[in-house]
Amino acid sequence: MPRMVRPLHARAGAALRMAMVTAFGCWCAWAESAQPAMPASVPQAESAAPAELPAATPAEAGAARPSGSADPIEPALSPPPGEATSAPLESLPMLEVAQAEPLPVPLAQRESVVKQQVVEAMKAGRFRDLFAGMDQYRALEREGARVPAGLYFAEAEAALSMGDGVRAKRAYDDYFRVAGSKDALYRQATFGYEALKEAVPDSLKPILDDMVLVPAGVFQMGSAGNAQEAPARQVRVAPFAIGRHEVTRQEFLAFTTATNYMMVGGNGDDQEFCDLRQVDWRRPGFEQTDLDPVVCVSSYDAKAYIDWLNVKTGLKFRLPSEAEWEYAARGQTGSAYWWGDAFDAHQANGQGASDDDRWANGTAPVGSFPASPFGLFDMNGNAAEWVADCWHDNYEGAPADDAAWRSGDCAWRVLRGGGWVHFPEQLTSSARLRKDAAYRATYLGFRLAI
Repeated sequence: MPRMVRPLHARAGAALRMAMVTAFGCWCAWAESAQPAMPASVPQAESAAPAELPAATPAEAGAARPSGSADPIEPALSPPPGEATSAPLESLPMLEVAQAEPLPVPLAQRESVVKQQVVEAMKAGRFRDLFAGMDQYRALEREGARVPAGLYFAEAEAALSMGDGVRAKRAYDDYFRVAGSKDALYRQATFGYEALKEAVPDSLKPILDDMVLVPAGVFQMGSAGNAQEAPARQVRVAPFAIGRHEVTRQEFLAFTTATNYMMVGGNGDDQEFCDLRQVDWRRPGFEQTDLDPVVCVSSYDAKAYIDWLNVKTGLKFRLPSEAEWEYAARGQTGSAYWWGDAFDAHQANGQGASDDDRWANGTAPVGSFPASPFGLFDMNGNAAEWVADCWHDNYEGAPADDAAWRSGDCAWRVLRGGGWVHFPEQLTSSARLRKDAAYRATYLGFRLAI
């Protein structure tokens, strides 16, 4: 019988739950005692902006000058009696008024605000807000702020409770970086970290290491130039992790070998359709290396792989939502591709490249093209990727957040990014394709999220 690993949040049992309760109590005390000292002269965040003064009425303005005094501007604008002005008033140069630069907010004040947000999110059990706050705290740490070790511990425990081993590992690493062995939480942190490492088999640790943490943000999703991508809208995305590259043949082989997984069914009649009697993920019709993305996989095949991975690791891998995918693909840019608005064959594997394109008839090994601003490879081109959403013809009624849209025509699923067979307009960060959930094609793979 294969070794079964219970999910991390369940396998530790009552002892770990009691340790977490004790640890959170210690952490709260730590958080209160580690509150950065605020100078008395530093205003609170709510009063950082000066109050706006009311405009003076004409009567008040007149009362402000001594009786009989002239407006100091009047002599400069009024000609001597009997003389015409040398130029009309409209032609006089405008006076330039220098705008005062806003004063930078002191680091201690920003640290206090972020820390309060983190503590409130922790107390309310809003773990995704907690993660976003800790990402902000890390940015302040690079400016010289001191993050209490207890906050890193709290982030790690919250991440474990959500099955997010990627964030938990980083948070534990940060905790041990700043905490000493005599810290009140050290034993609990050691226990949690060892449990995480024990749960993930050595053969699967590279998958965990290749997940990239994407920070929270707001972005413009979609475009006005294509009916399927409209209406463009603002979407708020919480922190999440996504695969640095598409799932490879080598990674998928580990799954099929361990489970004797057999692909069945499928439908399609186009040129790239994978007829399992002739082609499949092992032999897609062109040469591949073990580091090429696995193709000829349906959304059901992707789900089977992810279910196996979660059982083996005790974590909660999944497909990214459509909103998460586009946010990650854009990399905080607003252009058609993360590198600009014009397709560049040196940046992605797709049709429309030059005649000497090495991969004109198939996939390239992952990482063959430059990484995006978030450090992700092949978000545009190479293999199109299944996402978690059901198909809709446009974004009317779409979620305002990053949740997958699971209502609608779920027999059809969304593909993002385009593949090696697609032309530039199908490779943009906003382009959407649809296929039957059971469809397999020589350009179709997937990428993990957590």
